[in-house]
Amino acid sequence: MFCSKCGQQITEGSSFCNYCGEQLVRPAVQPARVEPSTDGKAIGSLICGILSVTILSVLAGIPAIILVLPASMSMPKISGAVARPASSPEYTSP
Repeated sequence: MFCSKCGQQITEGSSFCNYCGEQLVRPAVQPARVEPSTDGKAIGSLICGILSVTILSVLAGIPAIILVLPASMSMPKISGAVARPASSPEYTSP
């Protein structure tokens, strides 16, 4: 440890410099970090928020499924047919 005024080396734990008499300032000790406690209201709000988002997603998904499924079921099924451009010559089997 060194004196901030004269720069001389000082023994650890000294309160004053032995050479110039300057009072030594020790860095303040940081208190241990304490995690804030979570009260029941905060946990209840979190659970209500998660449940409401989940329920709203399901409720919004039901109309979407109802609207999409009938449209996909009414599309004609084409089996074995191959789409060809209009400009291609007619294909004849050998």
